Amino acid sequence: MNRFTFTTRTLLALTLVVALAVFFWPQPDPSASDPRWRETLLDNSKPLSNVPDVSLASHKDGLVFVTATNTGRTTLEYRGSSQSCISLFQEVRGDSGWQQDAWSVDGHCEGFYEIGPGESVRLEIEFWDDDKAVRMLGKFSEKGTDRSGLVVLATSDKLD
Repeated sequence: MNRFTFTTRTLLALTLVVALAVFFWPQPDPSASDPRWRETLLDNSKPLSNVPDVSLASHKDGLVFVTATNTGRTTLEYRGSSQSCISLFQEVRGDSGWQQDAWSVDGHCEGFYEIGPGESVRLEIEFWDDDKAVRMLGKFSEKGTDRSGLVVLATSDKLD
């Protein structure tokens, strides 16, 4: 009888410990970009402290228009073929979350554009893959600092 009681208590205690561990175990941030981007694209930079606020403006004929607003105190910079066409980075949804997939090739005609504090810019996003859940990210840097990061601009499975 003593042995049975000890085993039952031990089993209950282990069950409680496992349940608490699962409940309180840190979950990955669903909006976080694939860490491999930091290794390949954002090497030697610190994370953004001023992240632009992105809101969906509209979508039509495969294009998505978002508004990126600089709500911080530093000027944000980005590259693109024009002020409204930021260089894009694509992630696909996999079993373990969002995974690095593709990015636009830097062209000779690309320039640098800025969003000053309190300013907004309308960005045009085109999805490259219709067959799977994808999201498009843009790379922003804080002018005059070593801070940069990828920001989710649009996700294909949230549009319809």
